[in-house]
Amino acid sequence: NFWLPWHLTRRVLPGMRERRRGWILNISSSVAALPDGPPFVDKVASMQGTIYGGTKALLERWTASLAAELHGSGVAASTLAPQAAAASEILVAHSSIPASVLEPLETMAEAALALCSGDPDVLTNRITYSLDLLLELARPVRDVEGRRLIDGWQPADLPGAIKRADAFKNTSVRVDLPD
Repeated sequence: NFWLPWHLTRRVLPGMRERRRGWILNISSSVAALPDGPPFVDKVASMQGTIYGGTKALLERWTASLAAELHGSGVAASTLAPQAAAASEILVAHSSIPASVLEPLETMAEAALALCSGDPDVLTNRITYSLDLLLELARPVRDVEGRRLIDGWQPADLPGAIKRADAFKNTSVRVDLPD
């Protein structure tokens, strides 16, 4: 969760600096945020997020420092996390996460594209969630080929999805991965 992005960045950053252009985007998670409490809600992020959440928090803090160091160089650094959970095949098949809070993978892809195509001197140091960013930028969500809009995930639809995701963060989640 941290060392791989760190090593990869060390390898690609010299070329980005030389070209004075580039984007570093690390993928984070809502479990990087400190859990509310006490009392603590019995949920994965607060009760089982010690290592995973800690490594994602480290990734976010390091990315923010990297963005500050790189500002003005033409290279941006940000992190992006799904608002609640991205609808990966594993989560759809093996978790108790309701479909109403799973966001399609296209929302993450569109938000990532926004962060990796914007002006590196302006759109940097973003430690953000996919739907929040898409709403802020009023950015339409398209399929991965960029041909059609994804129904129910356009800027006008996002406030409701964000509200559902935020409410979900206070519930327990079960993920039963196959052996």
